[in-house]
Amino acid sequence: MSSSRSMHEGVQVLDAPLEPISQTSSIVRTFPPELIDAVLSHVEGDITTLRTCTLVCASWAALARPYLFNKVACRPAVPTRTWVDFFEFLATSPDVARYIRWFTVDGGTPSSRVIMSNVQMERVLEVLERLPLLVGLYITKVVFPRPHADDAVERSAKTPSARRRQLQVLSIHSCPFLTLVPLYRLLASIAHIETFAVHDPILIYSFDMPPESLNTDIRAIHVEGTFARAGQFWASLRHRLPSGSAPGLSVATRLIGGWRAVASLQELLAVFGTDIQSVSVNVLGASCELRSVVRPSVVAAPPTSIDETVTIPSSDFLAFPLITLNMQSLSIQTLVLYFTTASMRIGGDAATLYTRLLENNWRILFNAPTSITHIELRFQRYGPHLRSALDDVRGVIDPAVEWWWSKLDESTLARFSDLEAFICVLCDGGFVEQYGPFEDPEPVASGPSCSRQQEFDDYVELLKGVLPRLHERGILSFRRSDV
Repeated sequence: MSSSRSMHEGVQVLDAPLEPISQTSSIVRTFPPELIDAVLSHVEGDITTLRTCTLVCASWAALARPYLFNKVACRPAVPTRTWVDFFEFLATSPDVARYIRWFTVDGGTPSSRVIMSNVQMERVLEVLERLPLLVGLYITKVVFPRPHADDAVERSAKTPSARRRQLQVLSIHSCPFLTLVPLYRLLASIAHIETFAVHDPILIYSFDMPPESLNTDIRAIHVEGTFARAGQFWASLRHRLPSGSAPGLSVATRLIGGWRAVASLQELLAVFGTDIQSVSVNVLGASCELRSVVRPSVVAAPPTSIDETVTIPSSDFLAFPLITLNMQSLSIQTLVLYFTTASMRIGGDAATLYTRLLENNWRILFNAPTSITHIELRFQRYGPHLRSALDDVRGVIDPAVEWWWSKLDESTLARFSDLEAFICVLCDGGFVEQYGPFEDPEPVASGPSCSRQQEFDDYVELLKGVLPRLHERGILSFRRSDV
């Protein structure tokens, strides 16, 4: 890889210091670095703009490069994005190593959705060694072959503690494992993982880890999709974690995969049991086809305006039985649930969606342990906030929606005698980040849009009306989402 090419998609950055090329750039260079950095922070993730910023002058290049190389991906199956290219690039531009905070290994093959790349774990461990400020490691569509040496586990166990890393996120997504030894070696090289995300893993042969203990602290587990033999995997991991490391564990899921995802989650909860302190469940993925929320499936051209609405076909719900998730054996203190609104749905089709979400959330609550002291209900939306849609959320058109709000209100107080707070987190705009990206454009309002403050005030008024018992007891409270 040449020194002028980054690991970003087609981004090229000149590594040599750049001199001012015009009077304008000379004036720009006199801006205080703090001001330039503030400007750059607003275009983080916009690779084209950041690349342009590196060409202004030397001072701008120095400030823009940390943003440009904040997230880097290696794609072994893609020419110029291989491991050899990546490590050659680090050799020619050693300063970049300290800029990379988030690193992705994507073994997918562009010409096939099935074929994946074989990756030796030594490559991944070298990334941990070479990137001193790394906080997130994402591994997707990678096949880890069996280790060649019999002493691979012993070597990993002798990794000096000073070299073990701390990560905010370690994500394993759609990776077939011929053996769990490579994963064990990876975990053994990390001292602390804030969130261990496991999405659709495939255990092919041996599903048991080596017998040695893991001195790895895991604070949260995000499990997603279907996971064959999940119980055996989680039991093997739990047995190797140090004593006392699991209590206080948080578990989160979006239940992508319907009832199979529910079954996988149930096995995880059964293994960690009383170690789990909080559970977060977004029932949307197990309540309907996601495409019925983000775009209609019965028209040739997807609508981009909220005026172009269609009815959710009944088939969107046929493959999704109501959720049955038994958590009564747990001793969790906090339960986080989600309620999703969609601007493209109005009237009867919106009521169908909201009724299913409320019923599934109620079923989660009904099977939750009575030890819960805090419940958080996050209101996520797809598309703009419309005041006209509040009637659908309230259940003005369909009494079934109103009935489920009342049942949620009454049952919560009856079941959780120690409940201290029922917090509604409003204006959560993270739906696309959590479920996207989507091929179709997000719907836009055809009329004047509301501010976030107006959205917040609208929902506060609505929820005080549909949850009167919680409000009267002084348990109901509200805060605005950070996203």
